[in-house]
Amino acid sequence: MTVTTAKRPTFGAELRRLRLERGWTQAELARRAGLTRQTINYLEQDRVSPRFNTLEKLLTALGITGADLLADDSLQSEPFQRMRTLLETVSAGLVAVSRRLREQLPQVSALIRKTRERAGISQKELAKRCGLTQTAIASFERAHYSGWSLTAVVKVAEELRIAEQVESILLNRGGEV
Repeated sequence: MTVTTAKRPTFGAELRRLRLERGWTQAELARRAGLTRQTINYLEQDRVSPRFNTLEKLLTALGITGADLLADDSLQSEPFQRMRTLLETVSAGLVAVSRRLREQLPQVSALIRKTRERAGISQKELAKRCGLTQTAIASFERAHYSGWSLTAVVKVAEELRIAEQVESILLNRGGEV
């Protein structure tokens, strides 16, 4: 009995397939990815392996998102598998950060409200300075977090000059409110 194992496609073969599916020349993919045609040629011939930033440029040019890559098992070459593993690791980390952030936000909200009030800044003015709405600031100060992102928290903390205190709270090192 002969057992055959399916050979994993090379990165070059997968890249060529993706490019041809879109009807693009090597020059067109190179232009869209901000690379040289020679680089695309070397990659397709498996003469070189893509670095992370090159792979990222190619995925963007090809219109393949991180979610697409995680959901698409057809891309099996080693560079795509490395990128998939990285995305899975980052996703797991973001879930943990998100959970921790939710646990620490009441303390952060109280700190932001007290600091804003001590500085004599209205919610409206703080919102304007941070590029947010007054409703968003009010909602956050009442510990209603829907629609808030870590980016928004950082903007507000930086504007109030309490970024280090907020970081300390979020990293569970304490912090005074």
